[in-house]
Amino acid sequence: MQYRVLDVIKLSRMSFDIWMQDIPAHARTVADIPDDFEPRSIGSRAELIAKIIEAAPNARFENLSHGEIENKNFSINVRLGDDDEVICVTFNIYGDARNALPIVAKILKRCGQRALWTGEDGIFDPNELRI
Repeated sequence: MQYRVLDVIKLSRMSFDIWMQDIPAHARTVADIPDDFEPRSIGSRAELIAKIIEAAPNARFENLSHGEIENKNFSINVRLGDDDEVICVTFNIYGDARNALPIVAKILKRCGQRALWTGEDGIFDPNELRI
């Protein structure tokens, strides 16, 4: 699926969430995910924080469960939870999606993951982002 510029412009002045987690490889939409699917760990908090910082060097983590990525056009809150083994990383995005989405896509690629999100078919595939 391609995220058209028009779709991203619609998101440019609002907040939305993206959830990085284990998703079945065959799933192209949320409807393709079996009801009994149990996502596996996507790594430890320390491993994921290191990968996030590699992909977004301006990311700052106040502790192992919460970080932020900011610039003048957007803010991304990064939430890893309280457990060392992480099932889901939540990205709360505020501001200009045209600038924020490529950074989240870069993080997802670095972590080797896809994500669920509130747009289109519900699955955010970083390899299909076209702005």
